[in-house]
Amino acid sequence: MKQHLPSPGAFALAALLIWSFAAYGRHIEGQSAGRPSQASTTAPQILKIDPPNWWATMPRPMLLVRGLNLSEAQVHLSDPNLRIESTQISENGHWAQLWLNASPAKPETITITIKTPQGTTFSPYEFQPRHTQKTGFTGFSSADVMYLIMIDRFADGDLSNDGTPAEHAIQLAKSRGWHGDLRGIEQYINYLQDLGITAVWITPVYQNDGPESYHGYGATDMYSVQQHFGSPRGPAIALPRAPRPRPKSPTNFGSVSRCRSP
Repeated sequence: MKQHLPSPGAFALAALLIWSFAAYGRHIEGQSAGRPSQASTTAPQILKIDPPNWWATMPRPMLLVRGLNLSEAQVHLSDPNLRIESTQISENGHWAQLWLNASPAKPETITITIKTPQGTTFSPYEFQPRHTQKTGFTGFSSADVMYLIMIDRFADGDLSNDGTPAEHAIQLAKSRGWHGDLRGIEQYINYLQDLGITAVWITPVYQNDGPESYHGYGATDMYSVQQHFGSPRGPAIALPRAPRPRPKSPTNFGSVSRCRSP
């Protein structure tokens, strides 16, 4: 088989996974979110902000804040050049939609402050630099050999996310149980390349809370990675610099993710 391997500008699968999903599921709790200024159980709390980050010079974002006691909230941004044009808060006080007037001209981390009559809380929010064509985005073409992988049915490379031995045995006994993970894909990248594969198409990595949603298509949180697949920020999917180019990796769910150099 003639192998159409990527040029030296193609990038590691692990880099794709780390870059594309490192922000997914970044719960803003404890040390990262500001604690209420009062000990009252009615003080506002920020539990999570989606999307977990945005980008400088991009179109203005709408932020969805999940929290507690957000009713009557007044929201302020630390950057004087940014303002909130519209705020909509759910009746139960658990959700706040924030429409910003713009994105900043330069990358920065701002502070979002929420104040109610019962207290004040705050959270950092990051506007990252945009990636340009020079950073090495690459697509795929008819010259590529693409291999579709259902993550949970490919390989179990990280035993630490399998639960206890008893729990893992129960999952293995189920036809729709949880089995594979992201590290399992990494462990077989060289094998796939030896077959002539140049692009790996993976099924969705989003959080799926359904007990039989091993396939990834029952997404319940599109900003979090399914816990059974491994952490996108930990060593579970970290690869050393590869001695040879790695396959490109489109992702399912109607989008194509490009890689960035490790």
